[in-house]
Amino acid sequence: MQNWTAKKVYFYAVSLVLLLLILFNVGSLLWQLIQITILPPLTAGTWNYEDAKRQLLWEKYGTTENVTVTPEEVQTFIDQKEKESQRLTLYYNWQVVVKNALYLAVIAPLYWYHWKVARTLE
Repeated sequence: MQNWTAKKVYFYAVSLVLLLLILFNVGSLLWQLIQITILPPLTAGTWNYEDAKRQLLWEKYGTTENVTVTPEEVQTFIDQKEKESQRLTLYYNWQVVVKNALYLAVIAPLYWYHWKVARTLE
């Protein structure tokens, strides 16, 4: 039977937790990279025509009464909003990639140190 000291248990336990964090961050990083490389198509029909018309009137004129816009303007507005939504989603995915890469840059050396120390305590 091996001699398990508190120090050895600590280093093995911290190594396990850090390894699990590494696996989680690598999985999240890969998922976000897949989301970036395979962009979802622009979703058709997310905006209701009447809601988009009211929003366009409000943004353009500051009111929704006694003014009108053409259906082409509304469709252009819908397309613009959907592209903006896709752009924001892409930006968010890149933020998550950077965050996970930074976590890995911090966690990997900590894991390596704790694992190395745990192995030398044998």
